[in-house]
Amino acid sequence: MSTLRDVAKKAGVSISTASRVVNGYEHVSDSVRMKVMKAIDELGYQPNLLAQRLVRGKETKQIGLLVHDVGNPFFAEIARAVEHIAYQNDYTVILCNSSEGKQTSKYLDMFMQRQVDGVAIATGELETNDISRLEHLLERNVPVVMCRERRWACNTAMEHLISQIGIIELDYYTGAKIATEYLLN
Repeated sequence: MSTLRDVAKKAGVSISTASRVVNGYEHVSDSVRMKVMKAIDELGYQPNLLAQRLVRGKETKQIGLLVHDVGNPFFAEIARAVEHIAYQNDYTVILCNSSEGKQTSKYLDMFMQRQVDGVAIATGELETNDISRLEHLLERNVPVVMCRERRWACNTAMEHLISQIGIIELDYYTGAKIATEYLLN
């Protein structure tokens, strides 16, 4: 894997000049910019986004997506839609499947470790230890959105988080009722 040092050497410029080109700074002549861009292309250089985040506190451009069962067409469609919008905005999606239930906490921990820029959850009810992990994400100012069925009563431990989380409520009962009434008429 090529480094910024390799790019600078190939282009015949200093590492700081190569860095200015990579980071889009304007105070670089067009001829130097072209040399650096050519070296980047020839070497296949890719900046390390996680290292940039550590140095400058930038976004990771990652979204954590936790679905109940990616094999279920409903959840697969949610994953496809999230990935589509994320891609259009230069984000990547870390997709996790929580069908076993106990994996939810582990995945939420992983999202924190990877410093994702947001978390979307489309699973069943969350357990108390999952809720404490959501609290940690919110304390770090990580936006969280949750897709859930309207019929679920709000878990007492979760009540205080509702105002901090984006909630998308699905009402299957009403949807089925409307569909049935349509069929009968």
